[in-house]
Amino acid sequence: MTIRFAIGILVSFATPVFARPPSYEVVTTRTDGGSRAEVRFTDSARSTVDLLERNEAGLTWLPTFLVSPDRRWILCLQKTGSGENEAWLYRVDDAGRVFRLEQRLDRLAWNDSDRVSSLKFADLYHTGISDVIWTSHGTLAFTLRGSDAKKSGSGLALRLEYDLAKGTIAKP
Repeated sequence: MTIRFAIGILVSFATPVFARPPSYEVVTTRTDGGSRAEVRFTDSARSTVDLLERNEAGLTWLPTFLVSPDRRWILCLQKTGSGENEAWLYRVDDAGRVFRLEQRLDRLAWNDSDRVSSLKFADLYHTGISDVIWTSHGTLAFTLRGSDAKKSGSGLALRLEYDLAKGTIAKP
């Protein structure tokens, strides 16, 4: 009995403890020239962080923000035209710092798709990411989609996963 108890204690001490990022909300507002989005932390000692540093060519559509269940990731889907969107991925660390991936998530996915698909991004319209799901195994699953400009009714709908730890895209 003592041995089991001792093993239990060793296991509990060996289990890593991860801090959660500070509590926050993503707030979007309309501006004269488009929209503004920022992360506001509930701890007033923390600074507000602007997510949209730029107003993408005066877009008037408010972006949609999806926050991961562990609150470490924020996905920004910004409508850019009829049936089209861009996807920016942000990470929130334990200190409350917010980092944006250097390249848009949709561009990373299109680069991978263009390497293997006969339908290329340049030949598509109504392009973007949809059907987004934060998975329990540390990935962001989504559908990369686009309509074929040369053939009505056809196009691309490719289910992909972005590995949040490795920074890679793959088919599930």
